[in-house]
Amino acid sequence: MAELKVFNTVSEFIKAIDDQIAKLRSDLGSYLRDLDNIRAKAERLLKLEETLKKVGVRKEKIIETKELSLGGISIVINPTPLHDLKILEDIVKGVQDKLMVLENIRKNIEPLRALEDVEAKVEAYFKDGVPTKLLIRIE
Repeated sequence: MAELKVFNTVSEFIKAIDDQIAKLRSDLGSYLRDLDNIRAKAERLLKLEETLKKVGVRKEKIIETKELSLGGISIVINPTPLHDLKILEDIVKGVQDKLMVLENIRKNIEPLRALEDVEAKVEAYFKDGVPTKLLIRIE
């Protein structure tokens, strides 16, 4: 998603980036706690499958999971903890990647604080929640 946000000062823009970084860090902590819980469930499921396999039960009989594709979206019926684990791992990686990008941007824009005494509006073009272009309009 692309959007244009207007800030009254450079500091206001930097604060918005700082707030976004803080929220992502908080979200990441929550996701990592969830990931630990789901990973434990997935390991228990794998152990159960191995045990049942040893006594002759086929994997297909253990958990009846169906996965189908509908118009470009995958639908999983009766997902296992392994499905949940994969999804959460993807989410964590995406949040970590976005956090790293925002932290680099934040570091690189710090020198713009020197413009604080200059009356200037900042228009920031965001793509997928990440600023990709700044328009600084001197008033």
